[in-house]
Amino acid sequence: MNKARASGVYTLLEGLDVQAKFATIMRRLDDLEAKGVQEVQILNEGITQPCLICKSMEHGVQSCPTLPAMQDMFSEQANALRTYKQYFNNPGWRNHPNLSWRGGNND
Repeated sequence: MNKARASGVYTLLEGLDVQAKFATIMRRLDDLEAKGVQEVQILNEGITQPCLICKSMEHGVQSCPTLPAMQDMFSEQANALRTYKQYFNNPGWRNHPNLSWRGGNND
């Protein structure tokens, strides 16, 4: 900085020192931007989904060693639902004497 004016404004000399500092700062900024882009690309490539069954990062859901056991367990539960007999739709109980409100003595 050089020469202070009466109003408190300084005038700068555009010298080699200022230009060299500016070039250095720009070079460092370019290096940081390039490094940041590379880090983001590396992070994006490294991110994988963990196995949703056993929470392992070593394999995906399709190759999980516990998948066959899980499929068997869920298929057994689904088969149990299909064999469930619902009594309220049983036509044989329509005229059952203990399930009728007609003509009985309601104590």
